[in-house]
Amino acid sequence: MCRAVVFFRVWGAVLLIGSSALVTGAAETKDRFIAGVCTHFSKGNFLSFSEEARLIREAGFNSIRDDVLWREYEWRKGKLQIPWKKYNLIGMEARMGFRPLPILNWGNPLYDNGGWPKSPDAVQAFAEFCGFFAKNRKDPAPRLYQVWNEWDARTTEGDARSYAKLLEASSRKIRENDPEAVVISNSFCQGPRSLEQALKNGILKHCDGIAYHVYPSESESLFPDRQTPEAYVEHIREILRLVRRYNGGKAKDLYLTETGWPNYANAKGNREEWTGDCIARTYLLIRTLPEVKGLWWYQFHDGRYRSESREANFGLLRADLTPKDAYASFRSIAEIVKQGEFLEKVSVPDPELMVLKFRMPDQRDVLAIWSTSENYRHLVTLRRSGKEPGTVTFFLAGQEKQMRHWGAREWFEKPGKTYSPETPFRPDAFQLTAGGRPCLILGNLENVSIERVDRIPAPPIAVKGFAGALPSGFEVVFAEPAERWIPFGSEYRSLSGKNAPRSPKDLDASFCVRWGKKGLTVKIQVRDDSFVPGESPDSLWRGDSVQIAFQNLGADAPRRRFSEYSLALTSRGPIVYRESSQHRRQPVGVCRDVGLEVRRSGDRTTYTASFSWSHLEMSPGGPDTAIGFALAINDNDGDGRKGVLSWGDAIASGKNPDKLKWLILK
Repeated sequence: MCRAVVFFRVWGAVLLIGSSALVTGAAETKDRFIAGVCTHFSKGNFLSFSEEARLIREAGFNSIRDDVLWREYEWRKGKLQIPWKKYNLIGMEARMGFRPLPILNWGNPLYDNGGWPKSPDAVQAFAEFCGFFAKNRKDPAPRLYQVWNEWDARTTEGDARSYAKLLEASSRKIRENDPEAVVISNSFCQGPRSLEQALKNGILKHCDGIAYHVYPSESESLFPDRQTPEAYVEHIREILRLVRRYNGGKAKDLYLTETGWPNYANAKGNREEWTGDCIARTYLLIRTLPEVKGLWWYQFHDGRYRSESREANFGLLRADLTPKDAYASFRSIAEIVKQGEFLEKVSVPDPELMVLKFRMPDQRDVLAIWSTSENYRHLVTLRRSGKEPGTVTFFLAGQEKQMRHWGAREWFEKPGKTYSPETPFRPDAFQLTAGGRPCLILGNLENVSIERVDRIPAPPIAVKGFAGALPSGFEVVFAEPAERWIPFGSEYRSLSGKNAPRSPKDLDASFCVRWGKKGLTVKIQVRDDSFVPGESPDSLWRGDSVQIAFQNLGADAPRRRFSEYSLALTSRGPIVYRESSQHRRQPVGVCRDVGLEVRRSGDRTTYTASFSWSHLEMSPGGPDTAIGFALAINDNDGDGRKGVLSWGDAIASGKNPDKLKWLILK
């Protein structure tokens, strides 16, 4: 009990004195590639450093990226000293077998008001800090150093010319004190244009490698159509071409210091299973680019118990250190990523099938196979020449490995031909079904080729679990050609924090949905004793209004986004405002092509909105088609938004597609 108290209060001391049983000695790594993970240990964001470092090592990561803060090294102007409890993190990481990537970072209140160091005095002082840090490092060479993080994130603070001066001064001081240093630039985070400005200012002369990071699911301007690992790697190819252009046509080492797919409860969030797909595909694909020397996943564990927070939900583990799907997914491929030699991208007849070939140090070959399609899976038939069929190790990323013998039988149903037990068994064939999660085959694959690829339609999401049998506890509403009114029920949330029962007189509502060949008509009747409309189109939700969400559940539709509209009666008449578009094809803003009629009589307000199938980015629906659906009634009695009445709590309490209900056409 006493030890636990000491740990949490003086964690730095515990790290310094920590058990020698955890120290494995400096690793003489033979890894070809740096597979790293980002942490916030320097800020004290951990439950137990030794436990979390063990989990990082067991996952297969060989590097930890974390901050080293200038202000903690220079408390008095011109006086540098080691904050040993923080500095020792680097030493501990190295002794546990990691290759640390320290970020020499952030301003110091003693210079330039604590902002980005741009004045001559601040630049020189920061450079001295970098040199001091390098002089006192004891971990094995060659040591990595990153000079700043996201200098270009704040346009009011940083600019390319001032960063080039900072990098020049800092790298000179680092190399004076550590001749074997590998100096990496700032992590450029604002895309190619921002990086190009820095390249024009000569940063390549002052560093050994460029750092760059981007988040596909959070960068709509760079990834407007696809937020996939494949799109990410194509973007990185563009970055490499850009760097070569400013490096005389020669390659320059690139370090991808952050990327990830967050799992927060929002329309932009990603399901944990999808992140598990992404981490495996990203690391395998990035190994096809020899100039890329390392990739650091952001981040190791979630930051806080806040499901709606983007920043807090990038982790491979939750805040309590329980693993997500992505942790197991990476763990299963870690050795291939770090040690495997990329041989080739295997040519296949289907562009939506990815096949990569690697070779391990023990001369075993590896085939990584997956489908990039949301509409199909791929049945892949492999053929091996030679007399000995042999065995292979087979597994799906994140799942247990299994030994598989060669051999397959023709299972395809062909016109006029029925499968029978007499169908020949082929000892030289091997079959697997590839989906979004990579399949891995390890063994002697030198004489193996892909004989055949067949598409298998994926089960449609729209009718999965339906056809008369809905998932247990799943709430739906049926849209019919005729009007059928449905009460909202009791899903009322007070924004005052007091979930006191409301009276029907204060706020009550019902709705109906009709459908036809042209689209959907949603009719909402609200009973409210006070009517205070919003006036600003982009914030109609602040006043009495309706919010409505639709999600296309088709197999080719993005599953973590939905289209959202706000409906209101203002002094200028009825307004429809599009808040978001599921496919991002429709612009955000006032919609003049959605029909809306609003009538106010006594304490009753009736909204009638007509949406065409094209507005909803859907094909014309048919019977038994399922659509993700939610409604929210905003209540304002004159002193701001008071509460929300919801059918499907997917809109008003954070944008969460998991809380959409179903609208089924009948």
